[in-house]
Amino acid sequence: MKRFVYFLAFFCVTHNVLYAQNYSSTNEKAIALYKESLQNFQYRYFEKAEKTLVEALRRDAHFVEAYYLLAGVYTELGNKEKIIETFETCIETCGETHIWAHYKYAYELVELGEYENASSHLKTLKAKSTELNTKQIQQVNMLLNRCQIALNLKRYPVPFNPQNLGTSVNSEHDDYHPTITIDDQVLIFTSLIPHPQAHTKQEDLFFSIREGDSWKERQSIGTPINTPSNQGAQSISADGTRMIFTACNMPDGFGSCDIYITEFKHNVWSTPRNIGAPINTKYWESQPSLSADGRTMYFVSNRPGGVGKKDIWKSTQTDAGVWTPPVNLGKPINTKGDDESPYIHADGVTLYFASNGHIGMGKSDLYKSTFLETQQWSEPQNLGYPINTHNEELRVIVNAQGDKAYFSSDRYGTHGGQDIYVFDMPEHLRPNPVTYVRGVVADSKTNQKLAADIELYELLSGDLFYKIQAEPTTGSFLVPFVENTDYALQIWHQGYLFYSENVSLESIGSDLQVSLQPLIIGSTVVLKNVFFDVDSAILKDESKTELNIIATFMNQNPTISFEVGGHTDNTGSLQRNLELSAQRAKAVYNFLIEKGVEKQRLSYKGYADKKPVAPNDTEENRAQNRRTELIITEQ
Repeated sequence: MKRFVYFLAFFCVTHNVLYAQNYSSTNEKAIALYKESLQNFQYRYFEKAEKTLVEALRRDAHFVEAYYLLAGVYTELGNKEKIIETFETCIETCGETHIWAHYKYAYELVELGEYENASSHLKTLKAKSTELNTKQIQQVNMLLNRCQIALNLKRYPVPFNPQNLGTSVNSEHDDYHPTITIDDQVLIFTSLIPHPQAHTKQEDLFFSIREGDSWKERQSIGTPINTPSNQGAQSISADGTRMIFTACNMPDGFGSCDIYITEFKHNVWSTPRNIGAPINTKYWESQPSLSADGRTMYFVSNRPGGVGKKDIWKSTQTDAGVWTPPVNLGKPINTKGDDESPYIHADGVTLYFASNGHIGMGKSDLYKSTFLETQQWSEPQNLGYPINTHNEELRVIVNAQGDKAYFSSDRYGTHGGQDIYVFDMPEHLRPNPVTYVRGVVADSKTNQKLAADIELYELLSGDLFYKIQAEPTTGSFLVPFVENTDYALQIWHQGYLFYSENVSLESIGSDLQVSLQPLIIGSTVVLKNVFFDVDSAILKDESKTELNIIATFMNQNPTISFEVGGHTDNTGSLQRNLELSAQRAKAVYNFLIEKGVEKQRLSYKGYADKKPVAPNDTEENRAQNRRTELIITEQ
C-alpha cells in the first residue's frame, strides 16, 4: 500500500496527469483510454488499467505517459519482468524524444535492485544534461549517488545467514516485531491473526519460551493485554516487569494509535493503561522501545515539530513517575523521510532503527548509531548488504550479548506470510555486550522481602546507569550491566543501612542474596567500591563514586554516626598493616569530611588483620579481608 501511494503521488506530481491536457500523444482515443486507465489505477483496478493501457499503446506506440503508468501497474502487480519490458520498449520507442524516460526507468530499476543498469541510464541522462532543467539534474545526481552507495555496499557484503525460528514460533499468519528478554529466554512478538467476530484480522501479542536450542509452542499473551482491537509493536524492560506496546482505535485513545503500558505483578500482567500525555497526542504514536531500566522510552510519531514525516522521539520517566515532554532525536538520526522502528539496546547507548531518508540500498534500510560522550548521536551506519536489500527492511533487535539479531521477513522461505528469523550479528555492528546479575533483598533479622531501591553507577564516571525497585512480594531484582565496565551497586530501603557491591564480569558469580541491616548501633556495611593500590593509602579515582553516595546518605540522615574501619590480610608485618589500615580508614574519613559530613559524626580506626571475615589461606579469601567498613556508632 505504501508503494502504491508513493507511486501515485510521484506519477501525478511529475506529470501533472490529473489536470494536464498536454500529452505526448495526439490520438484522442489513446488519450481517452489512458484517462480511463488512470482512474482504474487510482481505484486499484490494476488488471482493468493494464488492459486499457495496452490498447492505448496499440493505438499510439509513442505515448510515453501510458508507458509510465503501465510500469506502475506492473509494479503493483509485482511483475518485475513486465516492468523491465515496458520501460525497455518505452526507451526504444520514445527515448530520443523523451529522454526523461531514462530517469523513470532508472528509478524503477533501483527499486528492483538493478543498480548497474540504472546507473547506465542515469549516465546517459547526464550526458544530455543541457536538455534537463536544474531540478531534473538534481534528481539524476541523487539517484546516481544512491546507486553508487548501493553498489559499494554490495561490493563488501557482511556475513548473513538467517535461520527461521520454526513452527513453534511462526504460524500460517504474519508474525513480526520480535522482542527478547535480557536472559534470552522469552521471545515476545506480534501476530496478525483472524478476528474472532469479524472477517478481518487483528494484531495480538504472543510469546514463546526457550527450551535448550529450540522454542516451546507459542502462546497468546492473553487478557487483559490482547483485545479485539490491535495490539503490537511491544517492548519489555530488562527485568521483565514492565512492557509498553501500541494499541490502535481504542476507546480511551488520544489519536489513531497510542502507546500503552502494563506491569507484571504477582505473576500477572496488569490491565494496560494509556500512557497519556505528553507521550500520546491526537497524532500517531507507535513502535516504542524501552531502555533496560524501563525509564527511558524511544518511540515514533508524526506529530508536528519533527524533522521529517515520521521521526524518532525520546522521553524519560522522573522519580515521581511522570514522563517528560518528548524530545526529537534530531539529526543525524531523523531525516525528511520516515525514521522508525527504534530499538535501544540494553547497553543504553546503541540505537538500531529503520529509515528511508538516509541514502541506502532500498526502500528502507536498517542503521546503527551510538550515543557518544559528547552527548551526540554518531552518524548512522548502514548495516550493509545483504542485511539490507532493495526491499523494505523495517526492524531489527539485538540480544543483550550483542551476538544474535532477530527480524521478520517473507523473503527467505516462510511458514506463512512474514516469519521471525535469527542471525549472527556481524562483529563490527554489535553493541556493547551486556550481561546481568539477579538477586533477592530481605531483612537480615526477619528475612522479610523488601521492595528496595536498586541503583547501579558507573565507577569511573559516577553516572547512574540503571535504577529500579525490587519486586515487593519476592524482593527479587535483575540488573543488567555492560561487560567491559565496572559498576557500584547500591541497594537502599527506608530504615536500613545501605548495601554495597562491586559489579563486573569478573566479580559477579551466583545470584546475590542481599541482607539489609536495620539502622541500629553495630550494623556494618563493607564498602566494596573503595579501592587502593597495593601498600598505598591513596584513594583510587573509582572510589569517589561510592564515597560521594555515602556522603549524600549521611547528609540526609544527620543522626547517624559511623566509624570507618580499615582492614588488611595477614601479608606483611603487623606494625605495617596497623599503619596501612589506619591510613586507609583516615583517607575515607577525610574524603567524607571534605564532602560536608561533620567531624563529630565520624571516627576511624585501623584493625590490620585482627578481624578477618575469611581464612587467610587463598588469594580470594585474602582479598575479602582487605576491606573498608562503616559501623554505625550512633543512631
